Amino acid sequence: MKSTDALSIAAVLAAVCLAGCREAPPKTATHIDNAPATFVGRSTCTECHAAEADSWRGSHHDLAMQEPNAATVRGNFDDTVFEHSSTHQGKSHTVTSHFTRRDDGFFVRTEGVGGEPTNYRVAYTFGVEPLQQYLVETGAPGALQALPIAWDTRPADAGGQRWLHVYEDPPAHDDPLHWTGPQQNWNHMCADCHSTGLVKGYDAQEQAFDTTWEEINVSCEACHGPGSQHVAAARAGATDGSGLVTLLKRSGRWTFADGATTAHLIDAEPQASSAQIDACGRCHARRAPIAPFEHGDDMHGGDLHDAFSVTLLEDPLYYPDGQIRDEVYVYGSFLQSRMHTAGVACSDCHEPHSARLRLEGNALCTQCHAGNAYDVTEHHHHPVGGEGTACIDCHMPARDYMRVDPRRDHSFRVPRPDLSQQLATPNACTGCHVDQGDDWAADAVASWGAEPGFHYGEALHAARTWQADAEALLLQVIEDPAQPAIVRASALTALVPYLSPASLPAVERALVDEHPLVRGGALAALEGAVPEAQRGLAEPLLADSVRTVRDRAARLLAWTAISGAPEAAASTLPAALDEVRSSLAWRADRPDSYLHLGDLEVRSGDDTAAEAAYRQALARSPFLTAAAINLADVYRATGRDPQAETLLRQVLERSPDDAGLHQALGLTLIRLGRSDEALKELRQAYQLAPDEPRFAYIYGVATHDLKGPAAGLRILTEAQRKFPGERQLTAGVQALVAASRTTGK
Repeated sequence: MKSTDALSIAAVLAAVCLAGCREAPPKTATHIDNAPATFVGRSTCTECHAAEADSWRGSHHDLAMQEPNAATVRGNFDDTVFEHSSTHQGKSHTVTSHFTRRDDGFFVRTEGVGGEPTNYRVAYTFGVEPLQQYLVETGAPGALQALPIAWDTRPADAGGQRWLHVYEDPPAHDDPLHWTGPQQNWNHMCADCHSTGLVKGYDAQEQAFDTTWEEINVSCEACHGPGSQHVAAARAGATDGSGLVTLLKRSGRWTFADGATTAHLIDAEPQASSAQIDACGRCHARRAPIAPFEHGDDMHGGDLHDAFSVTLLEDPLYYPDGQIRDEVYVYGSFLQSRMHTAGVACSDCHEPHSARLRLEGNALCTQCHAGNAYDVTEHHHHPVGGEGTACIDCHMPARDYMRVDPRRDHSFRVPRPDLSQQLATPNACTGCHVDQGDDWAADAVASWGAEPGFHYGEALHAARTWQADAEALLLQVIEDPAQPAIVRASALTALVPYLSPASLPAVERALVDEHPLVRGGALAALEGAVPEAQRGLAEPLLADSVRTVRDRAARLLAWTAISGAPEAAASTLPAALDEVRSSLAWRADRPDSYLHLGDLEVRSGDDTAAEAAYRQALARSPFLTAAAINLADVYRATGRDPQAETLLRQVLERSPDDAGLHQALGLTLIRLGRSDEALKELRQAYQLAPDEPRFAYIYGVATHDLKGPAAGLRILTEAQRKFPGERQLTAGVQALVAASRTTGK
């Protein structure tokens, strides 16, 4: 009896305690050390967050990178041989790779640096599904490279359990995209998104890495930030997440209004989803870091655009209508979507710790889109239960990367086969109905009563193809506040060659837009403005609150540092330029950072510093042809055209199909008085890049001057018909026609 009473009393006390815990407000720690937060490790987080740790264990984040051993290596290293053949410049080339395991590790013998067969020891596994790659050391101190031959981890009946080259037609050993080159370097291309608390540790003088991490994989603090202050607060009694750099918890809830078929978000805090989307976007975006950070301290809990420059809807990364083309990692697609506009965050669909979908099939979508309105034939126009009824197949078509890795487009777009007719873009309809064409699909959609209307893809396509109405269409997008920020920013960037007094006021308004992408796009558009307009409009953004905007403003206005900048800019420009230079110095492991530094020094009027930077770029990557072209221009500006010719011919031996190199050489030869050789090079540039009007313009003008008006005018007139929106061509044709009438030639 006593034991029963004791048990009852304990149960009552427990119930009272639990009730009290539910009713008590969250406690906040009042004494948190102001020192910078440091990493504590997953084991410390797990003390309080065991359920989250259990969910994370075995996820793609958990398995992002691992030490190689019998449990982690999925590939068949049991003395297996893999051959892959490809064709380069008309010649067949076969690479044989031999995979073995020994007591001291896993090894592969394959084509290495310089094309020579080389033995490599696997240093780490990289990824797990549907492919597992392997990291090896190629000889550069501390550098790791990703082998291009991966193990297909899919089941055998799905085509997996085999070695697979991630390129159908892999680049040759002397190609800059070869797996031993800088574009496949783990330290600067992959590491910060596959490990936690990374320190790149690059020594520019020694050109060596000493890269370290707090945890080898994507663990708790990779997303939430260093946890020492949070742990201290929790141990002091806080229950509200005090001290956590990035809480990332979703606020608000989705509900259906009376009669509505789509849910809306209520009770959400301002910017409820942006912190979470920014945290995910740090790795799930096509972007470049611009803020020097180690251990991730400067990129947690802040605006994504304060640390990274996000790639816009550029060709060839995206189709003109914004659909994914190259690998762009979700973020740029999602920013285009109505979901993003409505306040949807990543965790509404994905469980954040396991990274799995919260529900399977259409049930995931009908959380917010009523099934009786959308999961029916009247909406999807396919028989219930058959093919074509999955929401994601129509609104999130997939594209394969690395040959077998399908990634779904997160722009959640309505299929537009009518745009495919105009813009040669893919559409979900013919993606499934492969035996049908765009005309059939467009007619089918039209028969459903769809009224598609204007799409921003029409404007971006017009700009890409130099149409006469490009400026007007771009303005239609730029001036529409309902268009997503990334779309308006892309339209502003595309406006550069079309900028005129008619469109400049729209750019001026965009410079004060609330979104940093739009402000940055407006600064890009000012590249097409006269210097006085650049200075007058861009100077206030040298002190913008977001670093990407300051960075772009500083690059644009670097020329004012030597032109008597007004007092207002004199106080902000040096600091902004210092930020740009510190960012480029931190990225010194990337050859293109020296290219950008050289460009900055040219604008700043320091030809000596620019020459040194361009030389460094070429020393680190002989295939960086833009650095050679710009260096040759420095030689021109300093009266060294013979040196420019030597340089350009050397680089052309490695990159014979680069149109820019041929054009630069042709212009150099004109200055050296060798007109026949020059025209040959300019014609070669024109033929190599027939869709780039600048090559046609230079070739046409040079032909006019060197071979006579008739021949030059014929080239320019043909190009002007092909590129009606290219104003320089139009003006050139008009000027030459007027001159010929005056001279009678």
